[in-house]
Amino acid sequence: MERSVYEATISENVVAMDALLEEDEFILDRVSLMCFHETPLHITIMRGHVHFAASLLCRRPKLSGEFDALHLLSVHLAAIEGHADLVEQLLDVNRSCWSVRDQDGRTTLHLAAMKGRVDVLNVLIRGCPEAAEERLCRGETSLHLCVWYNQLETLMVLVEASNQCDGAFVDDVGNTILHLAAFLNHFEVVQRRSLPAENFCFSLCVPKDYFLLIVFATISFFASINIVMLGISGLPLKNKVSTWLMTVAMIIAITFTTLTYLYSMLLVTPDHMLGQANKAYTSTFYT
Repeated sequence: MERSVYEATISENVVAMDALLEEDEFILDRVSLMCFHETPLHITIMRGHVHFAASLLCRRPKLSGEFDALHLLSVHLAAIEGHADLVEQLLDVNRSCWSVRDQDGRTTLHLAAMKGRVDVLNVLIRGCPEAAEERLCRGETSLHLCVWYNQLETLMVLVEASNQCDGAFVDDVGNTILHLAAFLNHFEVVQRRSLPAENFCFSLCVPKDYFLLIVFATISFFASINIVMLGISGLPLKNKVSTWLMTVAMIIAITFTTLTYLYSMLLVTPDHMLGQANKAYTSTFYT
């Protein structure tokens, strides 16, 4: 009997499936319990039989919660294959299925982003806006996944969805999507003119560090201007007061120019490169 179910599934034979269900209304449940590889719904989605998959789902909604051998739900497979209508139907049956992760810790939206399934992303963002905020185990966002797999179109969709969420552009160790794009030589991401420019500003990615950089640069600039003004003002340099003012202004300018340089380097250097530099410094001077 179970063999007949798989034959009807592979051949996309709705009439044969209905006949089997009339003979034994629990046959799909029994097949799902006994099968540890793929359920009929998984097989149908993998073969691209979308209408038959929708028919199975209507007859047995519980199939939406069954895993295959790779710990994938049917919604995961539908997202990977790009079946947006079927993903929407699966969400209607079981809305929480979008948050279930595969064996690598990826949600349905993560899988769709990796494969460049724009229609599926639109369905997920429209039906489950919180899905775009889910992170991987190491803190990478769905935006980082798009950059890693060079999916520019899906990146644009997710950037627009994350427009009000500054943290979406930074992972847990502080690396932005620009850091990752530069590291992977995906320069199309950096140069993409159709992406909102403000989304990639450091003022959004790391606002506290960016504010300090602006403060240091501003103080350095005004101190340098004061040095120039004192130099051309005609004040006698032998005068103790003017000499003291010039000295203080030079100390401030040099100090804050150095801080501006250091902070700007910290902002544009990925954390893993800073770690390597720190190890090299430690091994050189402390061994």
